[in-house]
Amino acid sequence: MDGSPVSKKDVVLVASVSGRNAAPIEVVLISKERGAKLIVLTSTEFSKSIESKHSSGERLFELNNDALLDYCCPPGDTTISLEEYPQKIRPVSTICGHYMLNAMIVGVIDNLTNAKVKG
Repeated sequence: MDGSPVSKKDVVLVASVSGRNAAPIEVVLISKERGAKLIVLTSTEFSKSIESKHSSGERLFELNNDALLDYCCPPGDTTISLEEYPQKIRPVSTICGHYMLNAMIVGVIDNLTNAKVKG
């Protein structure tokens, strides 16, 4: 993020289903340090079932985010079992994430329209 112009004027959206990997956690920490607002999209249930890979030991849901959107995905992000296949399949984070992000976009447009902001 050294070359990124993220500042207190920005809202940063960080998405990670597991919330455990170092890169998205670093993006949150650096963006917060620069004063940006943070929206984090993660699965707290999934994240609570695994350990962080970040040196702080924290996962995304444990950081001081301005907003947390929860995928509500089970550990492994899979939901369907097939009798002939030993591993669960069919991640739900894609559907949940797209739905939440589109709902957020509609809400922002509605708020801007009601405030008479023209783009």
